[in-house]
Amino acid sequence: MDEDDPKDHVIICGMGHVGFRIVELLHRLGVPFTVIAKAVRDEWRDEIIEKAARFIEGDARQLGNLEKAGIAKAASLLAVTHNDLLNIEIALDTQKIAPDLPVVVRIFDQYLADRMMRETGIRNVFSPALLTAPVFVAAALGDERLRVFSVGGSPLHLLRLVFGENSPALGEMANEFCVKRGLVMVAVHPPSNGEDVPLKQGMEVVALGNEHTERQLQEEGLLSGKPKVASLEQFKARMKTLLHRPLRPFKTLRKIVRQTPPALRIPFVGLGVLLISSVAVFHRFHPETHRWIDAVYFVITMITTIGFGDITFKDTPDALKIYGCFVMLAGVALVAVLYGIITDYIVTLRVDQALGRRPTTLEDHCIVVGLGDVGTRVAEELINMGVPVVGIERDEDREAVPGLTDQFQVILADANRDSTLEKANVRRARAIIVTTTDDLTSLRIAHQAERINPALRSVVRIYDSSLAQKLSEGMGITHTANPAQAAAATIAAGALKAGVEYGFLYQERLLMLRWLTPFEVRKRALIGEKVSALRGKGEAVLLKRKGMDREEATVALLLDDLVEEGDALLILEEYDPQASDCVSPRALFGAVL
Repeated sequence: MDEDDPKDHVIICGMGHVGFRIVELLHRLGVPFTVIAKAVRDEWRDEIIEKAARFIEGDARQLGNLEKAGIAKAASLLAVTHNDLLNIEIALDTQKIAPDLPVVVRIFDQYLADRMMRETGIRNVFSPALLTAPVFVAAALGDERLRVFSVGGSPLHLLRLVFGENSPALGEMANEFCVKRGLVMVAVHPPSNGEDVPLKQGMEVVALGNEHTERQLQEEGLLSGKPKVASLEQFKARMKTLLHRPLRPFKTLRKIVRQTPPALRIPFVGLGVLLISSVAVFHRFHPETHRWIDAVYFVITMITTIGFGDITFKDTPDALKIYGCFVMLAGVALVAVLYGIITDYIVTLRVDQALGRRPTTLEDHCIVVGLGDVGTRVAEELINMGVPVVGIERDEDREAVPGLTDQFQVILADANRDSTLEKANVRRARAIIVTTTDDLTSLRIAHQAERINPALRSVVRIYDSSLAQKLSEGMGITHTANPAQAAAATIAAGALKAGVEYGFLYQERLLMLRWLTPFEVRKRALIGEKVSALRGKGEAVLLKRKGMDREEATVALLLDDLVEEGDALLILEEYDPQASDCVSPRALFGAVL
């Protein structure tokens, strides 16, 4: 460790899972850093001391420790302890000591995170749940989506396109293929030593696209699934999750009948038979109902007590009038019994829902186990994409649960039990996402679910990176996600550049989605340019909004759209350790291809 004061470095405050992943990432990128931490795991200590420009064991709120870490010459500071209040305190203290130093803060509470962004000059505040959700969602949806981002409500997907022998784009140049379809290319496999190449059978293109480009790819057969109207799919998913069953009226009717107590079912059937037979009686003996439709109409008007305006008993025999009186009384009783059946069904459903014990009949849905910060965000993102969701939560006192039951079905039970997984209809599910904080528990739940449904996709939250790799390779887990690693990429990107929404790693490359301010857009001479022209020049522009206010509407850019004065643009950039600034993936053509 060099004893000279470090400069142009990143100060990392806190050394939990996220802090340690940031250490690994910055070291790999060649970015100098110092570390301040009260406590460090024994197995991490030697590695941190070796990689850090300086390691200070102590409280990051103390001025002396910040000075030892080189705050006067630092490029940025990261507050990434496990304690929200401690991170806020470190950030506020840093602003007093070094007002111009960019500060990035990790805060679990989304309300506090939003308020910090609005009311302080802090560069960025990140919630780990928001940063981790794209990894889980993409893994649950299949191998074609590597990441699923949502920026201001606008979806962006990192897609993996595999070209088979019947792919319509075979023969097109890789770059032309992406530009024509509004995609931003990230990589082509196999690599081609920096040259644009024609697409051939067996090749893969990894590219970033929005909802418009995804629909076009589905129409061309380059992406699985049918083209969807986003708002319609979201509505259908919300209806399914609110009703907690597919929209199948006859199946629902059969369930109502089976659930109805005999005390209500027998009178209902008896009265129903009487009223149906009454249609035949009136058709045969009433002078005004010789047509079947008139007889049906007459019986219904009697039951609903709105009849006798057009068809009456005035000129009918006395026996038919007496029978009519009996039918009227039976109709009133039938309505009362029907109300009783409906009320019993609804109350039973609501009680079971409130107690979290009602099984679901959803199919092709995703099961989210563990409704903490990460699980809740994952479930919400899936519903926004039109995917029905069932949640499983063991702790019925968890603060988020009451609000979630209005969005999707929540089963309050232990997911370690087969009976709980059966209630979630794991046999018919498309994926299970386990977000519990204990690696062993997560692994056990995933294996139990796969035993019941071998075709199930399993996505498991695992903190130990080496264990995660082994599980994916040797134990049949479809995908393992390390939340600390996912969060570290974005937080590290925020330390290196302003305006970062997300950072992610692809083949050891740090890519970032970040906003260009209206000033930066003007400085780069992008105003008045078409999106297609900018893409051709290597400017990977994706979304836009008016100014930097997060409340402004964010919209996806089409190829013919123009950049206007006052626009802020979301772009894809790659951090290049050899360059003085970030560059677009297209500018690193050799590295990309």
